Amino acid sequence: AHLLGRLFNCNIELNLIRVYKPFCDSNILAKNLAIESYKKRFMVLALRLLNKFNLNDYQPDFLPFFNDSKIHSSNLIGINLKLAGRGYKQRIIPRKTVSQIQRGTLSNTKVNLIQTSRFIGKSKRGTYSFTVKLGHVIN
Repeated sequence: AHLLGRLFNCNIELNLIRVYKPFCDSNILAKNLAIESYKKRFMVLALRLLNKFNLNDYQPDFLPFFNDSKIHSSNLIGINLKLAGRGYKQRIIPRKTVSQIQRGTLSNTKVNLIQTSRFIGKSKRGTYSFTVKLGHVIN
């Protein structure tokens, strides 16, 4: 903060909030998938990520959800990962450019909050976008 204050010639105050489970935030997860896609294929990343979640019993870990400076608990009950375009490690298959995998439910009757984030990038094989949807039930 001191270095930024000297750079911009004003006082800067940082308000940092610790994220205990960064893979439960759709924005962080979409950017992380894009960074890791340079090393591994999409299905390998998606299956490794889905093994971390326990969506079958609909009672996974306590996840803090921030709304108007109040902390609510939420359960993650659905996840949808989608890769449109060709990533860095994807093979070229004609007319097959969308890969999608979903676990759990994202229906409006069972989910209170759906977080959606998209990361758009460019590789040597063209543009691609990662779309992440997370379904939360707020307790």
